[in-house]
Amino acid sequence: MQTPIAAEAGAGAPVVPTVGEEKTLKWEYEILEDLGSDPKAKLNALGDDGWMLITANPFVFRRPKAPEESKTRGPVGFARM
Repeated sequence: MQTPIAAEAGAGAPVVPTVGEEKTLKWEYEILEDLGSDPKAKLNALGDDGWMLITANPFVFRRPKAPEESKTRGPVGFARM
């Protein structure tokens, strides 16, 4: 379940994942030195995959870590073998 950060959040408001009392939310991180020749497209693709930009020099992204049994994607920029 996800809940809005602000109590009266409207459409498009940021959401944060919630976890049960028995679980701790874990994060995975990705660090990129360069976004390539089309940074807007790269940032949009990362956002579509659930990555959130944390810092911009270097580019550091994070997203909630999926449980191991449901993990389907490899790291950013790498195909899963």
